[in-house]
Amino acid sequence: MNHLMQHPKSATWHGFTLIEFIVVIVIIGVLAIIAIPQFTGVTATAEHAALQALAANLNSAATADFAIQKSTSGAIKTDCNDLKNLISPPLDETVYTLSGTAPFCTLTRISNADVVNFRMVTN
Repeated sequence: MNHLMQHPKSATWHGFTLIEFIVVIVIIGVLAIIAIPQFTGVTATAEHAALQALAANLNSAATADFAIQKSTSGAIKTDCNDLKNLISPPLDETVYTLSGTAPFCTLTRISNADVVNFRMVTN
């Protein structure tokens, strides 16, 4: 029966060894190395999708404005920069630039120079 009894100090545990701690840090580092490029790729894809959605919104607004102006014999917009006030809220010119002449417009995100081209209705 004596061989089943353990010394009281050997049964206590005081924490991780230095090697165990280093192994955990290395595993976390490897996971971070794998995950960070994936995250930045997803961010770039999401920013481009948002830019495409904004271009589609501008195109829809331009189409609606074209229909209104044509039915009321108003002035049809030929400068793409005139489209920025057709959406609500208006296009933030500190974040985006809008350029071109109808029917070809270019929407650019200033921070990463991402570009989306779209065509507005002119006739």
